[in-house]
Amino acid sequence: MASGIVVGILTAQHADHIILGNTGRIALPEGLLVEQFGRGTPVTVAFSYDGTGTMVVESITRTVPARVAAHDIRRAC
Repeated sequence: MASGIVVGILTAQHADHIILGNTGRIALPEGLLVEQFGRGTPVTVAFSYDGTGTMVVESITRTVPARVAAHDIRRAC
C-alpha cells in the first residue's frame, strides 16, 4: 500500500531512480519498467518507504492538467 502521492515535474529519469523538481530523488524498485517520460513532464507518483526510509516508486503516471471550465458570469441588475 502506498504511503503517499506526490505530483511534480520530472527533471531526470535513471535506471534506478527518478528526480522530481519539487521532491528530489525517488528510488525505482528493481524490475519496475517505467514508460519513458520526457524531461519536464508532469507526473503523479505513488510511493512507499523502504526499511531505510528511502522513498520508493510504486506507480508513476503522466499527470493530465485539469481544465478549468470558463463560465459566463453576469452581474444581476
